[in-house]
Amino acid sequence: MKNGTMYLTLAGVWIAAAMVLTGRTALAQTIQEGEVEIGQRALGGNRTSSKFEEYRTLPSGTFMNRFFLNVFNKERDCFVRIEALRAGQEDQNLSLVAGLGRKLQLKIGWDQTPHLLGLNGRSLFLQSQAGSFTLARQTRVDMNKLLTTDTNPSQSGVQPDLAAIAALVNGSARSVELVNRRKKASVELRYTPMRQQNREWKLDVQYSSEARSGSKPMGTTFQFSSINELPQPIDYQTQEFKIGTEYAAKRWNAGMQYSISDFKNHIDAMIWENPFQITDAVSRPTTGRLVLSPDNTAHTFGFYGAVNLPKSTRFSTTVSYGWRRQNDPFQDYTTNTALQVLSTYPTLPATSLKGAVNVLTTHVTATSRPFRPLSFNFRYRLYDYRNESRSLLFPKYIGYGDYQLSNDARQNLPIAHKRQNVEFDANWRLRAGDTVKVGYGYEQWNRKFRDAPKTDEQTLSTALNLVPSDLLTVRTAYSRAWRNTHDYDFHHHVGQETFPLGESGLGTLEAVLPELRRFDMAARIRDRASFTAQVSPLEAVTLTGTA
Repeated sequence: MKNGTMYLTLAGVWIAAAMVLTGRTALAQTIQEGEVEIGQRALGGNRTSSKFEEYRTLPSGTFMNRFFLNVFNKERDCFVRIEALRAGQEDQNLSLVAGLGRKLQLKIGWDQTPHLLGLNGRSLFLQSQAGSFTLARQTRVDMNKLLTTDTNPSQSGVQPDLAAIAALVNGSARSVELVNRRKKASVELRYTPMRQQNREWKLDVQYSSEARSGSKPMGTTFQFSSINELPQPIDYQTQEFKIGTEYAAKRWNAGMQYSISDFKNHIDAMIWENPFQITDAVSRPTTGRLVLSPDNTAHTFGFYGAVNLPKSTRFSTTVSYGWRRQNDPFQDYTTNTALQVLSTYPTLPATSLKGAVNVLTTHVTATSRPFRPLSFNFRYRLYDYRNESRSLLFPKYIGYGDYQLSNDARQNLPIAHKRQNVEFDANWRLRAGDTVKVGYGYEQWNRKFRDAPKTDEQTLSTALNLVPSDLLTVRTAYSRAWRNTHDYDFHHHVGQETFPLGESGLGTLEAVLPELRRFDMAARIRDRASFTAQVSPLEAVTLTGTA
């Protein structure tokens, strides 16, 4: 309840400040209202499944489910409102809202959410420090001995005692906690310098800090064998700041907002020991490594607006531009010392990626009803994902999980895409409840470093809704879409870009499935039809059939 006490203290400070700032006259006559919900809980039955408390806690005994207090003056323009849900529990939610006059409002919040993933997790590994998983040396020695001891010399190859290995694993495994917790603190300040009839101007400033901690299952492997599921440690911190303004008049409104989000991962990588290998070898590493999500920052600036025009016409638009940056230092190619000492072991082409992605989104909507039975809708959407990250040529790379050193030079590709959609439809209202609709849609993709640099798809659609009586409603729809693919060539657009000097393991790139087509880029013709009938013989009974 430590955080709850902190926020209730802040509430008291705000109340005192409000009393001083508003003066005795404003709060001479205060009104208080509140509610407290307290209960007694007893739990029974089988609760061994993690689903029972996956996103909540249900403690036995006495608990307070809700606390609510509202203090305000007679004019209701100065107030303090405190609410606590499930206070003291792992899924608690606390909030404070305070208003000073009709221009200033403060919101403070605290929210916790647990995510229980398992109650019976067990592992041979011990996490000696965050992200580092080790095994008892004797366990590794015994495991390696069992793996290399042939129990049936009459058969070719080594036949290990699998039952003995299973017994060793089950006898040495320790319990692990598979749960992660989210804790988020937020504060928002709203200032409304203008509030008149049909006209309002407001300013908003928001800040939040969210911490995630705990673990979740993560599958790991050595050369597609010796699969180990480990509790991946989670230690994230995300801070977000937003500032925006909006002006609303009778016939139009407009606003803009800027936000910055900063993500920190306090654990750079997972490293785990190989149960079946004690010393490094070229094809048998003693440890594996998996790099986790890097620190990154995202900025977004957006504008939105709408205007009402004659003939029941409304036009609205939203435009945002964001830039995302990531520059965590590269990890070395491998932890396998047997590969690191090779004379052909490569150096990294750079110390970091200098990752940079810029995103432009646009959404335009226009609706109109020039006369009562007929209405039109127009929509345009743009999503432009521009990857400005560096493309680096790695002289060699480590393949198959720290297993071997490939002699092929490999290049990372700054994959990017732009998607545009245009939609138009017309609706004719025949009579009350009966409508007919026709529409046209166009979608275009431009891709960089994908199999097809361009695809476009056109769609024609129609729909008919009928309500012949109060008992029956019928809805039908049909559409046909044609997708065209331009210059589909995996080897030219992806393969040769990834391996600019050739890939030795495949001979020639053209030999790899030349007729393969990916689902999201293949040319196609698609028909869709739907039919729905709804019958309501009684007021409380509705029967629905779909096809």
